[in-house]
Amino acid sequence: EDMRLLHSLGCKPVNIYDTDIAAKLLNYEKTSLGNMLESVLGLTLDKSAQGNNWLKRPLTEAQIVYASNDVIHLRDLMNALIKEAQEKNRDKWIEEENKLLDNYTFNKVPKESLLSGKDRKGLSAYQQFLLNEWLKFREALAEKLDKPAYQVISPELLRDIATAAFDLNNWMQARGIMWKLKEEQFMQIMLDKNVEFIALADSKVLSKDLNGKQWLSPEEWEAKKHRIADSEKIKAEVFMPVKEGLAKHYGSTAASFMLSNSLIEELIQGKKKLRELNLNYRAQIIESIAIEQGIDMEIYY
Repeated sequence: EDMRLLHSLGCKPVNIYDTDIAAKLLNYEKTSLGNMLESVLGLTLDKSAQGNNWLKRPLTEAQIVYASNDVIHLRDLMNALIKEAQEKNRDKWIEEENKLLDNYTFNKVPKESLLSGKDRKGLSAYQQFLLNEWLKFREALAEKLDKPAYQVISPELLRDIATAAFDLNNWMQARGIMWKLKEEQFMQIMLDKNVEFIALADSKVLSKDLNGKQWLSPEEWEAKKHRIADSEKIKAEVFMPVKEGLAKHYGSTAASFMLSNSLIEELIQGKKKLRELNLNYRAQIIESIAIEQGIDMEIYY
């Protein structure tokens, strides 16, 4: 998130050393800053201010100390990790991973869906569409008001609007909205938006059934079952033995980082190739483990 913010301001840091990447490749199980400082440097940070409201200004003295302590030991931690990486001959791996960060550009294309899994729960496809439109509307409004989205209109109220559990004609009595928005003029904006979003949802012909699912024909269902079975077979016969080999040589955390479940899925589906990762060390290590296991992975390169 720091990188995303800096990039949005036109600032592109380089020569980054990501302690989380280093920790995972060195096979530390718990890689948060607090855990790493304790494991590597024997330091225990005071986390009492972690749950504070960091949007409120001015920051308290305790918050300033907390924020300072979060970064003041980073260089010592980095130096310790560099030394350990050199001793384990993993320093070049970490360099490759960090080098990618120098050229990484965050995607500025706005997300089409702002819904989380929790948001979708208990909603029909029709209601999910409406809630997503309201969430996008709130994001734009929050940016205009320069306020966190949840302080502009509460997520609970948006859900009630999307499910018609709240009548927008009662806007002036609503809870969970910013005081500036409690006015007749804004209530009319909300009413107009509701009509617009409902018309858009109606045009999509979405299911209003809470248990609505996209029904597949027998042929489609059979094809889907075969795809799932084939994928599971490839995982079991190719990728899991390789992952176990990686864990044996380098540790389970390092193995899960180098060959994550999401990467395995993308490789099986043909969305990625190992050589396209621009991480030669990963491709070479995975290839050597595959050869050791007698597994042919050529099609994934």
